[in-house]
Amino acid sequence: MVEGVKAAFVDHDGEQAGDPVRGVRAVISAMNAPVPPHRIVLGNSGYDVVVAMQARPSHP
Repeated sequence: MVEGVKAAFVDHDGEQAGDPVRGVRAVISAMNAPVPPHRIVLGNSGYDVVVAMQARPSHP
């Protein structure tokens, strides 16, 4: 199973959507912040997931 996942990553290297350089810069910037964030959201799909989660009613 692990080998299959690893092969999928290798096969799709360089084909990722979005701007990987911009993503790396955002991660490095966050890591170098005086108080680094616990989480960082990257890309449109990541943003969409966070917005959808915030729109859901919270459970007690």
